[in-house]
Amino acid sequence: MLANAIILALLGLFSFGLIFLGTIYCAYILLFLRGLFKLKTGANEKLHTFSVVIPARNEADNIESCLNSVLKQDYPEDKFEVIVVDDGSEDDTLDIAQRFSRSNDRVKTVSVNKPPKGISPKKYAVSRGIEVATGEVIVTTDADCVVQAGWLKGLNRYLEDEVGMVVGYTDYRKEETFFHNLEALDYFSHRACAAGALAAGITFTSTASNLAYRTTLFQEVGKFEEVGKWISGDDDLLLKLVRTKTKWKIVPATSTDTFVTTNGSRSFSEFLSRRIRWASKGTAYGGTISAFLKATVGLYLLFLILLPLAIAFPSYLLFYWYALGAKLLCDFLLLLKAARIFGRTDLLKYYPVVALLHLPYLLFVVTWGHFGEFTWKGRRFKRQETKDRK
Repeated sequence: MLANAIILALLGLFSFGLIFLGTIYCAYILLFLRGLFKLKTGANEKLHTFSVVIPARNEADNIESCLNSVLKQDYPEDKFEVIVVDDGSEDDTLDIAQRFSRSNDRVKTVSVNKPPKGISPKKYAVSRGIEVATGEVIVTTDADCVVQAGWLKGLNRYLEDEVGMVVGYTDYRKEETFFHNLEALDYFSHRACAAGALAAGITFTSTASNLAYRTTLFQEVGKFEEVGKWISGDDDLLLKLVRTKTKWKIVPATSTDTFVTTNGSRSFSEFLSRRIRWASKGTAYGGTISAFLKATVGLYLLFLILLPLAIAFPSYLLFYWYALGAKLLCDFLLLLKAARIFGRTDLLKYYPVVALLHLPYLLFVVTWGHFGEFTWKGRRFKRQETKDRK
């Protein structure tokens, strides 16, 4: 009798936990979905001057394609410059960038090595690039990205007088491999949440591969001083600073000419390393989005703990299947709307597989990101660590 009472009490507690956390999770997802219906195209006509900052480390295979695409902008040549910051590359990245600078006076190169204490390597590289920038607006992209000819012109439309930051959309290049498409859908879900959250007035995440912000804004938030200790976050943690420390408006760019494409991971280990690095800064978000992240981790943990019991005794754990069904439905509706906006409906057929794998995968990368090490550009780090490891 006592054992039965304990079991019933635990089931009741788990039931309450699933309902409570599931409600928070679904409420946020539906809020992001509602935001996707409110997306607007910018109407600015003033031509701003841009400084495109491209941090690069060991990108000899990609930097040439990136620079060629950036220099072919459908935008007045006297209105933008390109700054490549070589972050201690061990290949020909700097040589290739310098070759461009010798043949085109719009291209500048900066070389950095070990960053000072208190700031991560990439943030230091971006900061050094901004130091020599002359444009009104800083635009960042990654060296393994390719941009469209209308990229700057499109971003410029969103830079209305009250707008301080524009969060662009980055997509994976279309490939036929199964794993690449699974990764692409996982990454796409981040971009879908980012756009929907911003349109709903919530700062969640962004990507440094397609991000524009006023140079004065960067100074106004104190550069990366408050978030320098985090290994990554030159994008979404900067986004957080803009929201909490300024009155500038932040908008997502969703017109197709602003889209940037990037490569997927070259291996499964690189994929995990990327996701672990992103997860390592999870506790830095704070604010209302922290509630969403905590609810997500807690919900996923309960789903995994109860899964064997739910399979063995489905009639006794109906609440489990109701909660899981509600979660999957909300996720799919968000992805469906976003896929139609960004032209990636081809990824939706991979949703059942990604949804199944996402439960253990997310818990693994969150745990490892907080307690383990990860590799990034040939360097090994721990959470918040801002120095190279031996």
